[in-house]
Formats: sequence, C-alpha cells, structure tokens
Amino acid sequence: MARDRGEAAPSAFERVVQGVALLGGVLLITLSLTVVISVTLRSDLVGSAGIPGDFELVQMATALAAFCFLPWCQLRRGNIFVDTFTLKLPERWQRRIDAVWDIVYALVMALIAWRLAVGARAAFGT
Repeated sequence: MARDRGEAAPSAFERVVQGVALLGGVLLITLSLTVVISVTLRSDLVGSAGIPGDFELVQMATALAAFCFLPWCQLRRGNIFVDTFTLKLPERWQRRIDAVWDIVYALVMALIAWRLAVGARAAFGT
C-alpha cells in the first residue's frame, strides 16, 4: 500500500493486524472454493457425495474469517458507533471515552476467543 510522504510507516502491531486480516481474506477465498467444489461434486453430472463435513467447516471458518477482520476494522476506527452525545465534549474527554470503549471491545473479543477455544477443545475431545 503506497503511503504519503507525511504518513509514518506501519508499526509491527499494524503489520500483524494487517496480516491477520489478509489471512481472513485468504480463508474466505478458500471457503468459496470449498463450496464450489462441494456443490459441483453433489451435482447430477458428478453424482458424488460432496466434501464430508463441508457445512460445519464453512460455518466455523466463516466465523473465524470474520474474527480475523475485526482487529483491522478496530485499528482503522471502522466500527459503527454513535457519537451524538459526545460530539460537544472536549477532545480530551472524547479520547478518554474512546479508550474506555477500546478496553471494553478488547475484553469482549478476548471472551469470544476464549469461548471459541473452549468449544474447539470440546469438539476435538482434548
């Protein structure tokens, strides 16, 4: 991605977040190909059973891909929020409120990641 002269190079954290988002994109492309292959195998022309477990695989991997995009969206302030009540506050207070919500967001994402890990362990019986 080309940068303006006044724009700083991305930090290591930004590069990791961007890499995770790209990984999510690759995962979505792979899922699309999986669906196409499975549907083609199930067609009357081929008559096969399709890819075993493809529904579950696509469901879980789609959730994972969406989860991969969330850090990039948060880093770029792309999430939808309502600032009607805070627009008239001083910028200092707005930044503090944003920081509080960033912490809440991080805690919710950590909770989701933890529960996904618990569910995955239970699914694989380990």
